[in-house]
Amino acid sequence: MTQHGHPSPAPARGPHGAADLQESPYRAVGPGRLLMLWGAAAAGLVGWSLIGLAVASVEDRDPYVVLFAPVYTLLGLGVLLPAGIGWARTTRRDREAAGAAAADPAGAAALRAPRLVLAWRLSSGVLLATGAALALAAAAAAASRAGGGPYAELVHGIGSGAVLAAAGLAGLARVRAHRRRVRTLTGRRRAPRSASTGRPRRG
Repeated sequence: MTQHGHPSPAPARGPHGAADLQESPYRAVGPGRLLMLWGAAAAGLVGWSLIGLAVASVEDRDPYVVLFAPVYTLLGLGVLLPAGIGWARTTRRDREAAGAAAADPAGAAALRAPRLVLAWRLSSGVLLATGAALALAAAAAAASRAGGGPYAELVHGIGSGAVLAAAGLAGLARVRAHRRRVRTLTGRRRAPRSASTGRPRRG
């Protein structure tokens, strides 16, 4: 209520409103986006597994089995491509929404979200480490077998590891962009240091 008895105006809701600023950390590095990252990684694994089946079908000399290779390939791409494109579009929308926070510096502090950033770092690190370990294990297993073993197993192992590693790198890149955006919006800059003492200068 205002001093004249009129109701207070509702908080602005628009591309530059304070209410949007409070929601922006949950858009960029929120739990929903983190689940989306893991969902995209899972979809990538499913898609690559189908492509691995296509490679295994080609390796099989049975002509009836080889006929399934194009089907597996199309199904795999049908899962892989939408997952990657959907993540790219979501990243672009989140970047635009968070960029609108510059219009209201008072609400930019809501973008920090340190616990969410930590969760993103840990989850992305797990994805990256798991993917790298899986790819290396597949390569090592193929190298230890006489003749390298089935090519489909190598493709599936290294490809699955690459999918998980790519998801981890995407998560870490999002965290880095988020922290850079926070420093920009909150005006955090390192104070210039004195050449003689090395201490920050006081304005």
